[in-house]
Amino acid sequence: MNGIEIPVYQVQDIYTLENLAKQKQNIPDRELMERAAKAAFDYLQASWPQAKTIGILCGRGNNGGDGYALALLAQKAGLKVFIGHEGAEVISKEPASFYQKACQNNVAIQHFPLSQNTWPKVDLWVDALLGIGLKHKVEGLYSDAIKKLNAQALPVLSLDCPSGLDSAHGRVLGVAVHASATITFIGLKVGLLTGCGPSYCGHLHYTSLSLPEALYQQVPPALMQVEYDKEKPLLAPRKANAHKGDFGHVLIIGGDEGMPGAPILAANAAFASGAGLVTVATRPEHLIAVTAQRPEALVCGVQDPKQLKPLLARATVIVLGPGLGQSAWSEALFEAALKTTLPVILDADALNLLAKHPKESERWLLTPHPGEAARLLNTSVPEIQADRLHAVKQLRHRYGGAAILKGSGSLMINTQEQVFVCSRGHPAMATAGMGDALSGVLGGLVAQGLSLNEAMPVGVYAHAYAGGKAAEGRRSVLASDLNVYLSRVI
Repeated sequence: MNGIEIPVYQVQDIYTLENLAKQKQNIPDRELMERAAKAAFDYLQASWPQAKTIGILCGRGNNGGDGYALALLAQKAGLKVFIGHEGAEVISKEPASFYQKACQNNVAIQHFPLSQNTWPKVDLWVDALLGIGLKHKVEGLYSDAIKKLNAQALPVLSLDCPSGLDSAHGRVLGVAVHASATITFIGLKVGLLTGCGPSYCGHLHYTSLSLPEALYQQVPPALMQVEYDKEKPLLAPRKANAHKGDFGHVLIIGGDEGMPGAPILAANAAFASGAGLVTVATRPEHLIAVTAQRPEALVCGVQDPKQLKPLLARATVIVLGPGLGQSAWSEALFEAALKTTLPVILDADALNLLAKHPKESERWLLTPHPGEAARLLNTSVPEIQADRLHAVKQLRHRYGGAAILKGSGSLMINTQEQVFVCSRGHPAMATAGMGDALSGVLGGLVAQGLSLNEAMPVGVYAHAYAGGKAAEGRRSVLASDLNVYLSRVI
């Protein structure tokens, strides 16, 4: 599929890699800090070449050490530097040596709390306060410093992780730095890519600090970030003598009373992703609406689940749930669709019905947003968002098949229990119908011959990428806006 898979690690994995670097490669903490500072300073100069005065907020641990080392590099390069910190008496051993050098080189240093009068005028701030080891709510001096930093309305570069963000889970622990950019070291961290992570990291840049590849081979990643090469097609080129039957038949089941729009959006996306044929099975009163909006689709009014039988016989894949509702009609079609041997994409009310009537299967793909996931796992949305990686694994373990936990940094788990994250997308996509479009894309890809495991990362990526293209210069986009971009992206 020409996919590019980038390893993503949990925090404990990063510590393991650091320890291996010290034990196997004789790279001490001090040298890692120097490498991090050099990488950060190079990135700072490339990203903000006009910055002549920088402020650096330093914590007591190794993240602060990166900041002190960066201050020395910046001053040596002729920049004016200011450091704010908690105090020399609390600095850890290795960072203390860089702090002492900063003092010897007459870098301007002031203790927290910084009053409004003592915050210097700078062109750029560097956040080196708390790093990746944070496990508790930010309070006191650090909370005050972060709030004041966020109020500065100046660019902020965070080192390794925005301070206050839980880099293991993507949660905000009380308050967190809103970074313009984050340079993260040694490995990408789960919490930077999902949950609140993307909102707080800004532009995310990764550097390995030149650790040897042999070290990474000893530490399995928690998941993989999925990307695709824009120069290579996701699907094989179509033959000159191709016909619609070569590209599968998607059966979309949904559209209870008053909800014809959802299956229409799914049908649009299925066609845009390349499906040869699409049939919509819906309430009879919706036939005219569906035909008017999507004349290329076959439309069948279904009152009784028995009427699904000939439609199921012709289908390649089922998309079950867009606008399905939770009525007796909905439940009857839900049960009938799940008795087939076809692959099934479950979305929207099909997920809510599954939560009411739990089943397990290896031939379906669940696509819940956090609210639907909470119902499926009998928990709350805050609990889902507190550990999204655990939640997507629980979906697979409880219901089988593959699953997507939608949201910022959508997480995917396949039937082999491999986990992926998609970092594409745009907040402008936070509008009704986007999930219906995604289910249609997934159905269209499966119709063209991809397995559920193959279609899942491709479909999520293509949907997110198309949404990002449609959102350029716009505050919000409609699900129907994606279709022309979907076709081009795929």
